[in-house]
Amino acid sequence: MKKAFCLLLAIVAVAALFAGCETKDLDSGEVVTTGTTAPNLDLTPDKVEQAMSEAGITGTNLSPDEQAKLQSKLHEKGYDVTFANGELQVKPPAGITLPATTAPKPTEPKTMPKGEDADVKEVEELLAGVQAIFKSQKYTVKGTINTSMPGQAPTSTPTIIAVDKEKIAFETNGADQMALSVASGEKDYGQSQILAAYFETIFGKTVRIVATSDKLLYVFPDKKIYTDFSAQMGMANMDSSAFGELATAFSSMFEVDEETDEIKASKVKDGGKQYTCATITSEGDVTRTVYFLGKDLKRVETTVIDPTTKQTVRTVWIVDSISNTVDAKYFGTDGMKTFDPAKYANVLGQLNGG
Repeated sequence: MKKAFCLLLAIVAVAALFAGCETKDLDSGEVVTTGTTAPNLDLTPDKVEQAMSEAGITGTNLSPDEQAKLQSKLHEKGYDVTFANGELQVKPPAGITLPATTAPKPTEPKTMPKGEDADVKEVEELLAGVQAIFKSQKYTVKGTINTSMPGQAPTSTPTIIAVDKEKIAFETNGADQMALSVASGEKDYGQSQILAAYFETIFGKTVRIVATSDKLLYVFPDKKIYTDFSAQMGMANMDSSAFGELATAFSSMFEVDEETDEIKASKVKDGGKQYTCATITSEGDVTRTVYFLGKDLKRVETTVIDPTTKQTVRTVWIVDSISNTVDAKYFGTDGMKTFDPAKYANVLGQLNGG
C-alpha cells in the first residue's frame, strides 16, 4: 500500500524537472527555439527582508520612494519586480502572458460524514472486484490526488494512470504542478502564476511520464515533444519483472491482511448519495477508507500518523473512472520531437531555492 501511494505522490514533483528548453527534430536536426527566457523565480520573504535591510527600509506600508529603493536593490540581486496596489510582484519575462484570472489554490479535501454499520462481506466483495482490475495489469484510472502534509500547502493533482503489462503512463497538468513547486504557505510574489504560464508556453498543459522495462520518457503531448531519461535513471539495468510488480502495486491499497488489519463496513450519505465504505486499519497507525457508489470505486483516503511526531499525512484519491481498457496514445511518441533538458540545470537550481 505504501508503494502505491508513493507513486501517486511522486507525480506532483514531475514538472519541477523542466523550466526551459529547445526542441530538436530527430529527422532533420532542426532546432526550434522557444523565444522566451527562463524566469528567475526564487524570491522569498527572507530575501525581500534582507534587501529592505540593505536599503535602509523598515515597516510594511512603503512610500513610493521606499518602493523605488526596494525595486532597485532587488534588481541588483537579479529580480525584476514591480509594485501593484502596494504589493510587491515579480514581473513575467518577455513572451509570457499571465492568465486573466488566478486559479484558486488547493484546499484541504473535504471530510466525509460518519456512516452506519453495514455488512463486511459486501465491502470485501467490492474490494476484490477492484483488486481484480489492478492485478490484470491492464487498466486506466482517471481522477484527482489530494494531499495534506504538516507544514506544507495542500496539493490537488488531476491524474491519469494507464497500465498495459510492462508499459505504465502517468499523466497530469504540468503547468499546475510547476506552480505548486513554487507556491507554498508563504508569499510567493506572483511567481507561481508566472511559472505555470511559462511552463504552458513551452510545454503546453499536459505532462506524461511513460515507463517501460527499458525506457523512461517525459512526454508533453500538447507540444508534441519528449525527452528520454532512461540513461539517467539506469533503466537499462532494471529487472523487467519490477514493472509487473509496479503495475499491480495499486491493488495493495485494497488488500486486507487477516493477521494485521481490521476492516469495518458502513453506509455513508453525502450529497444526496449513499456510499458503501470500507475502513481498513493497519499496524503502524495507517488507515485506508475506500468508498464505492454502487459497484464503482469513487474515493480512496489514507491517513498515516508519524510514530515520532504524531503528525498526520492525509491523501485522498478521488476516482472519476476506472476501466480495464487502455488507449495506446498514452505510450506513444510517433510524430514528436525530442529535446535535451540537461542544458537547463540552472533553472532547476532556481526552482529548488539555489
